[in-house]
Amino acid sequence: MNFSCSHVVRIRFVAAIATLMVAHAANAQNSVIWATDASVGFSNGRGGLFALRENPVAEIAGSVRKPLRHSVGLDAEVDYDWSWKLPDPDLTCVSDPRGGCAPRFPAIAGPLGLVGMTFGAADVVQLRVNAGLAAYSADNTRLGAPVTEVDVAGAPMSWLAIVAGWRGFALPNYRGDRLTVTTWHLGLRLQTHR
Repeated sequence: MNFSCSHVVRIRFVAAIATLMVAHAANAQNSVIWATDASVGFSNGRGGLFALRENPVAEIAGSVRKPLRHSVGLDAEVDYDWSWKLPDPDLTCVSDPRGGCAPRFPAIAGPLGLVGMTFGAADVVQLRVNAGLAAYSADNTRLGAPVTEVDVAGAPMSWLAIVAGWRGFALPNYRGDRLTVTTWHLGLRLQTHR
């Protein structure tokens, strides 16, 4: 990740935290729970002809949850995800069937929206199961993708949780190939509490 991308990430993270704090002050007595997540992890891609298929990933997300009963609620989430390519570990060419060197799995970035269900208490342990659509970009090509996500958050404090999650998506037509990507991430969630 280059310096300018890192700078943008820091600005977005600070803006998300500031937004959450304002929302917390305005909604402290409301049953709606606002949250901001920041996570890092790795992805693994399948499909196509690629030499190296794992890339590091980062995600920043904002979500709103509406409890329906004590342990079940509705969830809506907006994210921005991005992955980047690490330098190749060596200069060896892994040949592809066309006689060239197979490239590294593409870096993928873009926004997505998810909706789903939550189970458990946000200020203790909560499981989220969401699905939605993404507008990803890979090598200057815009790609729509269906996305599914599952994450678990444990909250040592009512306003802070540690989140571990999985996300899967499919790119139906990347340069004539169907690619599927699985990501695993770990991060922090700042959230309002009742």
